[in-house]
Amino acid sequence: MEIKVLGSGSIATGVPVILFAWLIAYIVSGAGSHYIKIKSFEYWFRRIIAALFIGVGSNNVCIPRVKTRGYSNFTPPGLIISGI
Repeated sequence: MEIKVLGSGSIATGVPVILFAWLIAYIVSGAGSHYIKIKSFEYWFRRIIAALFIGVGSNNVCIPRVKTRGYSNFTPPGLIISGI
């Protein structure tokens, strides 16, 4: 005589789904801490790059240009266009 338990097939089918859902929830729960670390890195990276741009820009503005003597009309040999 065979005893049939109603719902045993649905339990066997539901167990992998429950385990997979738990696995996804466990993985996603750690994503928040990574997001905070990335956001902190971006915050400081933007400031460092801004300081770099300000430094390079002020260097170009504050330092007077040195005029070259005798080379203001210098053209490299490959760029000489004859006949003009």
